[in-house]
Amino acid sequence: MERKTVLIVDDTLFNRVQLSNVLKGHYDVLQAGSGEEALALLREHADTLSAVLLDMMMPVKDGFEVLAEKAEDSSIAGIPVLAVSASSDTDTELRALNAGASDFLSRPVQPEIALRRIKLAIDQRELELLHIKNRIYEERQYAVDHDALTGIYSKTAFYRETQSMIDGRPNDNF
Repeated sequence: MERKTVLIVDDTLFNRVQLSNVLKGHYDVLQAGSGEEALALLREHADTLSAVLLDMMMPVKDGFEVLAEKAEDSSIAGIPVLAVSASSDTDTELRALNAGASDFLSRPVQPEIALRRIKLAIDQRELELLHIKNRIYEERQYAVDHDALTGIYSKTAFYRETQSMIDGRPNDNF
């Protein structure tokens, strides 16, 4: 199984190192010290990034602004973000969740809780992607199995279904 990559965004080096130590051994880690750097890394690693831990209170471009820009860019909009803040008041948490964060972690971060919530966010996103792929497969299969004009089974689908019925009852004489 391939290792997942998590981006840690925080303007304080100590906080980034602390979170990196929590994730070490579980995830590959990228770090950004600002909102601008975070957006650049998000776009650069859009295909391989599994989740983001985003500090909400940073100078210049805070976490709320990062979430707003991320939501407008379809190439990175689906990457789950867990908001991280020393402020544990309900207003900050609700504001982060309403801005697009998948979850919220209060500082000081509890390692076991952080790891579990990151895993849940990643698993949920992978399930959503699997659901999308499955829906696309079903739509394509329907198009192959049905005549576009009449909507009835195509000859190929009819033969396949008939063979499946015969294979399911090999001892019956048809």
